[in-house]
Amino acid sequence: MKKKEESEVSEASAEALNILFHLNPSDTELKKLINSQNDKHFLDSLLQFLNNGHVQSRTNAINLLRSTLNVADPAQLIGIQPVYIKGIVCILNDKISQQATKVALKLLVELCPWDHLCTCADGRSELLRHGGGIAIVSKKILRVSHLASDRGVRILYSISKFLATCYSTKVLQEMLQVGVVSKLCLVLQVDVSPKTKEKTKEILRLHSRVWRDSSCIPPHLLSSYP
Repeated sequence: MKKKEESEVSEASAEALNILFHLNPSDTELKKLINSQNDKHFLDSLLQFLNNGHVQSRTNAINLLRSTLNVADPAQLIGIQPVYIKGIVCILNDKISQQATKVALKLLVELCPWDHLCTCADGRSELLRHGGGIAIVSKKILRVSHLASDRGVRILYSISKFLATCYSTKVLQEMLQVGVVSKLCLVLQVDVSPKTKEKTKEILRLHSRVWRDSSCIPPHLLSSYP
């Protein structure tokens, strides 16, 4: 009887989550949720679905978590508990859907100090292991802020130095195809910090043998190749 009741509660929770997701709450409504006294309860509810449940429920949960954290105050993001990071990684490891994986990767890039993680082998492997990880980092460059651009280039710099030692042609080709190399060439044409520009040049020089003459780079950007 108890298991039946728990199952009914679980199904009711999943349905409530589904309804909330499709109501598409506004930023203001989400902000009220996380600023209320029940903010932890709401996030904990999402966490339960990150770790367990049907594919649709877990996908809804990761989408709602990202939308919620996007409107959170910096102090709330800094205080995010490691257990939530583990829940996001759980979505990645289980590969429940392409869309959920993409959202989870974006969340990790936004929440985790990837530029620190990528200085160690495990951090680099984690980023490279998930298809699209490098592309997500690249998209942050020149689209969010100068700080995000500097951070994105630092991540790519660390990855590129690692690739120079193991020479992973597959990853280098992926960086060409998803526009990472073109973005780096664009960085050299715009106003960024001298340190970021120098790191960008070094990345491009490291792999010039593979990238320099590629047709994947538009001519107006290829002219910036160092």
